[in-house]
Amino acid sequence: MQRLTCARWFLPVFLVAVAAALAAPLVVLAGGAVLTGGLPKPATLEIVPPWSDGITHTVTQAYGTGEHKGLADACCNNDYYALDFDFALDETVLPVAPGRVVYAGAAAGPWKTYGNIIFLAHADGYQSIYAHLNSVAVQTGDTVTTSTRLGGAGGTGGWGAHLHFALYRDAIFYNTPLGTGQYAGHSVLPEPFADCAPAVGGGCKDLATGMRLTKGRRPLSQSVPRPELPALAWAPAPTTQAAQVQVAPLRNDGPGIDLVLDSDAARGGRYALKEPVLGQGNYVLLPGATYFWRVRLSSRASPQGAEDADWGAWSPLQWFSLARPTGSTVRVVEPPDGAEVAEWTPLVRWLDADSADFYYEVQVSADPTFGADAARPLAVWTNLVHGGLTAPLNSWRAPAGLAVPGGTYYVRVRPRVQATAAGPSDPGVDWSPVSRFRMPPPA
Repeated sequence: MQRLTCARWFLPVFLVAVAAALAAPLVVLAGGAVLTGGLPKPATLEIVPPWSDGITHTVTQAYGTGEHKGLADACCNNDYYALDFDFALDETVLPVAPGRVVYAGAAAGPWKTYGNIIFLAHADGYQSIYAHLNSVAVQTGDTVTTSTRLGGAGGTGGWGAHLHFALYRDAIFYNTPLGTGQYAGHSVLPEPFADCAPAVGGGCKDLATGMRLTKGRRPLSQSVPRPELPALAWAPAPTTQAAQVQVAPLRNDGPGIDLVLDSDAARGGRYALKEPVLGQGNYVLLPGATYFWRVRLSSRASPQGAEDADWGAWSPLQWFSLARPTGSTVRVVEPPDGAEVAEWTPLVRWLDADSADFYYEVQVSADPTFGADAARPLAVWTNLVHGGLTAPLNSWRAPAGLAVPGGTYYVRVRPRVQATAAGPSDPGVDWSPVSRFRMPPPA
């Protein structure tokens, strides 16, 4: 049971809650711990992860794994009957099931360290809460679906950015001068999740701290295979002790490689190029780019710099081109298509089924043609974004110039590619499908 009843305020409710707890079943967690007062989630209540499709999140604190140290009143039970997930600041939070908004706003009294909260009522007497939100996009009384944007995750109440989520049965919500939060009722074990695919090291049930869940049956980031990258090869001499390999993009348009290989690698006569992996670095090779490379050898195990006399001559230049990317692998997920945002500089975030892409062109405009229609003289904001260095990955904070209250804006993204000999006449890579969002209404 989620014993958050304060006896000196609501004694009758407390007595009813205690009586219910005595009859509650035991809940056995994956780690073997036994909790009293919790209820297993019935199969009739289907819940989905509270984030956008295709995104993966990690459980940073699992159900029953420790105390909720932020609870601000000694009268109330501190057991951690909830889940914490690693959300970024202002990342979209979605309902786990259809329902009605009972409360949306700041928590108070014993619950003040919850910060901004949203409390939803679902079918058959179940409720859910979403805490520490940085922004709130719904109002009390609103009806929501699993695609309704509740708000943006945050750290209000004195925490770092994350999402605190909990599920209840027959909880009572009070909004009084003495406190704003849920009382009585039962905690419900919030698993298993539907519409969920276990990420590497994760699952959708028997959740424990550190497990990872992906919304949707197939992680978008794993859905497109890449052609095998070429290996650079040369013929080493019997005395070869070191090799210097240089890889440079056409017209020096982008990063390159300049490294010295030790004796084993040099005598092996081969260097395997490494494909970028978003979020793990190695951001060198741009999809769709052309590269030139050369190698030189040395009979000295540790050549002293580029001018060392032991270096042999450079090999003739050779070249290779990488597969051209496509915007069809990209999908804008934040703001959700058609949603009204809560702030004037919304976070734009996208997913890409091609994990080798990391450099993008992003456009936002009130013009759905993005300048293609001369009859619409509207501004188009364009930016180049290194998606592997943003937080969260593959994101961009829209500029403050989007200042038309209630205005509709359009956003699209595509992988950035190397300039070609065709120059401006090159059509480049096709764009992602266009997504749209509305700015907040006038104050």
